[in-house]
Amino acid sequence: LNWQWTAGTGTDTNPNRIFNPTVQGQRFDPKGEYVRRYVKELASIPDGSLHTLGPLERAALGYPDPIVDHHEAIAEYRLRRA
Repeated sequence: LNWQWTAGTGTDTNPNRIFNPTVQGQRFDPKGEYVRRYVKELASIPDGSLHTLGPLERAALGYPDPIVDHHEAIAEYRLRRA
């Protein structure tokens, strides 16, 4: 049923539920074990900084900027959903 929950079609449907990947990472993977396992470029980042890297830190690591601005995407979603 996980795919149904993720798609917002399961028994706990909430079409307006919007997950913030940064907050989810801080809440459920505060030490960054998942990120370090799958994103090798970020493996050496200290625990407290892993989920909050700014543009300068990303550039120093050669890590790309986000493709989507989460806050802009939420605002656009809410405008279209209204």
